[in-house]
Amino acid sequence: MSTEAPAPSRSFALPVATGLLQGLLLWWLVGALTDRVWPATSAAWYPALLLEAVFLAPTLYLLSTVAVGRRTWALLLVAALLLLGAGTHYGLEIDHPDFSRPNPRYFPSALFLVVFVLLFHCIPFSQNYLATGRWRAPYTQLFLYSWRNALQLALAAVFTGVFWLLLWVWIELFNMLGIHFPQVLFTQDSRFSLLVAAIVFSAGFHLAGSADRLLLAIRQQVLALLKWLALVATLILIVFVVALLVRSPQLMATHRHVIRATWLLWLAVITIYLFNAGYQDGQVPQPYPDMAGRMLRYATPLLLLIAGMATYELIVRAEAYGLTVQRVWGLLVAVLCLCYAALYTRAAWQATPWMQTMGLANVFVALALIVALGLMLSPLLAPERLAANSLAGRILSASPGVDAETYMVLRFDTGQYGNDKLRELSAATSADPTVRQTASAAVAVKENFERFTFGQPKTDPSTLVLESIPANSEIDSDLKAKIAAEIGPVRRAFKPPEDETDVPVNGEFLGRVELGGAPCTRTSPCPVLFIDLDGDSTPEAVAFWGSSAHIFKRTADQWSPVSSVIGNRCHRCDNAQLVRELKAGHIKVSETRWKNLQVGNDTFIVTEASK
Repeated sequence: MSTEAPAPSRSFALPVATGLLQGLLLWWLVGALTDRVWPATSAAWYPALLLEAVFLAPTLYLLSTVAVGRRTWALLLVAALLLLGAGTHYGLEIDHPDFSRPNPRYFPSALFLVVFVLLFHCIPFSQNYLATGRWRAPYTQLFLYSWRNALQLALAAVFTGVFWLLLWVWIELFNMLGIHFPQVLFTQDSRFSLLVAAIVFSAGFHLAGSADRLLLAIRQQVLALLKWLALVATLILIVFVVALLVRSPQLMATHRHVIRATWLLWLAVITIYLFNAGYQDGQVPQPYPDMAGRMLRYATPLLLLIAGMATYELIVRAEAYGLTVQRVWGLLVAVLCLCYAALYTRAAWQATPWMQTMGLANVFVALALIVALGLMLSPLLAPERLAANSLAGRILSASPGVDAETYMVLRFDTGQYGNDKLRELSAATSADPTVRQTASAAVAVKENFERFTFGQPKTDPSTLVLESIPANSEIDSDLKAKIAAEIGPVRRAFKPPEDETDVPVNGEFLGRVELGGAPCTRTSPCPVLFIDLDGDSTPEAVAFWGSSAHIFKRTADQWSPVSSVIGNRCHRCDNAQLVRELKAGHIKVSETRWKNLQVGNDTFIVTEASK
């Protein structure tokens, strides 16, 4: 076995002083948020300083376990600058919190999760640099640092939790005696609780780092248990792939899309981590019995299949509906899983001790993740920026599937980038008038809950682009006004059931129901068919848009909508195939076999049951 990481510093002063400083900084920030004073009046400074307060202290704790010197402080300064940049970018371009209203519990959890993952992967490389003076580190050493860091932080959190439990018992005991000072002290003002928690956490971290044998024993015991779950995960992987091969022909024949990338990625990620529980630091040449080790080796290429399917599914959805913030992060995870799977497959088929090159694969993917997260925390590859550009492009090109929810995603889910795109759309002279009108209305929506009732404004008849069939039929101003009045707000698209597809099949979106439909624009004019449907020798007008067709009857010099409904809904009544059929004259009117039955004011439409 390789030697353990360098023993941590036994100085109690540094972690406790750092914890005290962290607690005072949190006291200041929480108080500023409560009192609505600087920096809680700045969307740029507050998230940045909050990042510094939460993450700088643990970073110093972990670096100080190796060395405390000029290099340590230089690395800490670099971390502080990076946190400052990430927090400023988040506050200005992503979240842009409104501190003019009471917001006593502001905490950007999504940002903090990404920063935690980034720092957790960066710090082992920094620790190796402090210990050896070189950035290039063997996987064995990175493995030891990573596990030591994780266990020290976890034990410090447990120590703090137990301390708080004892504190609460003390408060309740004193309450029974009628002494309420402890409860008032710790519950009336959260700032004092944060100060105490920061100091206790720092003490717990120092005490956990002093118990080297405990950390080693916990790591060995946890990995010894988890490595056997790799066999369970592999069996699930094998059984799933076999079942998928059996069901694939039926699913393809019915265009059913039941494979979700989320669960494929969960299976891939869990299996990868459990493989690492068996591999550990790579010093054990055969961590499993021969048969079990062979099964894991030979099943490794299935990870490549699962990760590839998840990546393909995400790419298809992105092409169908555009990028969202969730899809950008999903694509990152999918690509990382593909890298792991490809490198693990190579390791499995090499004639070496069990999966011997997994360590190199882990280092490579960790570096790739560090670079990717660093770019995604900046304006260069911010998921919100990528999503805003994608959705705005789809709106401009009148892509299928664009509805009012697309505008609301830009308004509320893509930060300032999305709002800037909406303003550009509202002012774009090259865009359809309806797009400009809808973008302006979307910018005016104030609260997130209003997205569920947002719809495109009533259509201006002058903006409608209609195409008459036959071509010599006249669409007068009255008919145009009636059609505009019938085009209701385009509201959210109904979420398709889990067992139906929401990706295009032969150009159509099966399983996706739109409650309105795209208004008639230059890029997608609405056909209006003139045909006699009631046998009075006067043609009615049938206007197609969205997923329905609407009938208008001419009486004297006016048009009015007909209350009757065309029986069958078409998947997309504004698609190109329908227009081609209309222009080609593939139209006929059929007499119904059964007459309608009217009883009083009620009308019963008789239809034959399908056999």
